[in-house]
Amino acid sequence: MKTALARAHRWVARLIFGALLLQVFFAGLGIFGAAPFALHATLGFAVIFASLVLLGLALAARIARGRSALLCALMVAQVLLIELGGVSPLIPALHPVNALALIAGLAHALARGRGADTTPAAREPPRRGGRRGLSRAGGEGPTGSRVALAP
Repeated sequence: MKTALARAHRWVARLIFGALLLQVFFAGLGIFGAAPFALHATLGFAVIFASLVLLGLALAARIARGRSALLCALMVAQVLLIELGGVSPLIPALHPVNALALIAGLAHALARGRGADTTPAAREPPRRGGRRGLSRAGGEGPTGSRVALAP
């Protein structure tokens, strides 16, 4: 069950990354008058929903909870940065900066494979030693007993 949740988490993260790149395109269409900003706004709310799903999957699978919560918080901040435009015109100017942070953070996490291999087997520490579970300098044998090898 956790493996399926981890796989779903990985795919939702990839979907969000692609949607964020599409968001930049839709913003460009809106800025240059080729399409209404409604495309950008509608997809934005869909991405926020997807980030909530990602957080739910992270909590259920017990993986990448901190990164998923941060992504969700930054997505909510995207809306707040626009809505607080009446307070100061500088606040909405942070909207594209936050978007770049979202895109760069997700790109970095996906490129480095963080959260990419979250199956239970991948979380196990690597096995030490060479043949038959023994290291060249000695160590624990397959039964857990201490073994010293001759040079």
